[in-house]
Amino acid sequence: MAKHVCDVAECGEEIPEGRGSKGGLPICDKCRSASYYWKSKGLEAIKTRREKLHFWDSRFDYLSPRIREMLSDARERVSAARKRARSESSLRH
Repeated sequence: MAKHVCDVAECGEEIPEGRGSKGGLPICDKCRSASYYWKSKGLEAIKTRREKLHFWDSRFDYLSPRIREMLSDARERVSAARKRARSESSLRH
């Protein structure tokens, strides 16, 4: 029997058979809950949320290369410290 999947892009949650067959959306419980939540908040709240999400996404895109560089530098420092610790440890024994 074929699996029924939420119609929201990138969700991928399984939905019960028959969901959406009576005019409702063929979406999972999480997506349905989110739609009710934002519907109750109103259009202005949705617009504000989209703006914040866009800002956070842009900020992450800007910071991502720097974060990658910082992690790489940290890995190199840890590796160097481990080498020093091993060499000092071997000198003592």
